[in-house]
Amino acid sequence: MKKHTAIFTNFILHFGSDKVLADGFESVVIPAFTDPKLVRKYGETRYQFHEVQLLTFDEGSEKTLAIAGRFIQTTVLKREQVYDDILGLIPDEATLESSPSAFFLLIINDHRLVYFGETNNAPDIDRFKLTIYRFLREKHREFIDFTHKQSIEKGEKKTKKALIAEFGIPYLEILPIISSSNIRQFASQYAVLKKVEFRLIRPNDDLRAGEIFEDLRSVLESMKSSNAKVVASNPDGLDIDRSVEAIVDAGAGDNQEIVLHGTDKDGNSIHGNNDNMQIQVELSNPQTEPLSLASQLLSSLRNLQQQGTIRKPTENKKTTDFIRRFLDAR
Repeated sequence: MKKHTAIFTNFILHFGSDKVLADGFESVVIPAFTDPKLVRKYGETRYQFHEVQLLTFDEGSEKTLAIAGRFIQTTVLKREQVYDDILGLIPDEATLESSPSAFFLLIINDHRLVYFGETNNAPDIDRFKLTIYRFLREKHREFIDFTHKQSIEKGEKKTKKALIAEFGIPYLEILPIISSSNIRQFASQYAVLKKVEFRLIRPNDDLRAGEIFEDLRSVLESMKSSNAKVVASNPDGLDIDRSVEAIVDAGAGDNQEIVLHGTDKDGNSIHGNNDNMQIQVELSNPQTEPLSLASQLLSSLRNLQQQGTIRKPTENKKTTDFIRRFLDAR
């Protein structure tokens, strides 16, 4: 990931078919981010969260609740030889531990995740997703075990299977937010646009896309499905301008993964998705102190929302009430 660049995403978390992030916030989400014992290992590489804290920001009538901290990738760099202008290649084994990091800001009010590369070779958003998803599942299992033990002590005799059915299994999507200008810029590469795929994700109860997808979303939710796919294709080529407008009308990728397939003027295949059209902002003077950096990233997001580059979700009463109760209890 590029150093000192922020990307903006949607953090879409469900527990089963009818529960969202707020329902597992205290029992699963907070522990998954804050337990220092949690480490994901892949070969000789370790991934973990560091200095994670709950933050509140005063924005208008309601407070903004967020989780912020560092995501660290620790790996061992190895060398076997070095090159000398006179002697040529020389065997010289050495190791060096390196721990590049990214900083994240997860806003609970609207489920926006701002992800920022602090160093060169910072771990990318995919590694972040793999890590937090594993930690969420671990904390979910611990929660089920704890609740099962409590039920036995109370003589309720609830099985773990019944508890899993009641509380649901965590399912996570992190979608890069794309802008209409980036969509148009990427689509301009196509001479022939053969296919556009929309993979619609069931939202966190806070977002609704263009009216064209409303009926499909209703069916998606009634069937308890987490996602569905809509495909528009024509081997001779879709109307590129109208395809772009349809993508923008669908919500510019708020809760959709957009995939484009086609060819350029030379006949070369071009495939693109949200990653190719995501919104990125480079910070010229990023802060190093966590609270200051979190405030800086929040300001960047709000500026993009004020400009209309990123849509600001409609306020959701369930989420607002949850945040108010949570903060009042602290």
